[in-house]
Amino acid sequence: GGVVLIDAHNGGVTREGVFAKLGTLEKGDIIEVERGDGKKFRYEVRENQSMPLDEVNATGMKMMMESAEPGKEALNLITCDGKWVPRLQQFDRRIMLRAVIVE
Repeated sequence: GGVVLIDAHNGGVTREGVFAKLGTLEKGDIIEVERGDGKKFRYEVRENQSMPLDEVNATGMKMMMESAEPGKEALNLITCDGKWVPRLQQFDRRIMLRAVIVE
């Protein structure tokens, strides 16, 4: 019933990051995660949204600490999105994806 939360880069100056395509996933898509011992876990996307940074800070992070289905193991993923804001040295939005374990 817990939540695994992973935050990773969508890209950099010279190449795409591990979450470059995170924003393209849709409700119902399957994400497979393989642990170091070879055991695989499958998660079904329940929601995927691009959220303004101020909303992420106000309520989004609390949401990401919870499963999209209470009591069900979850995989929640975050990456940058939107436009680069030079004065903040960061992007102004985040992709917030929530998925639950497929039994």
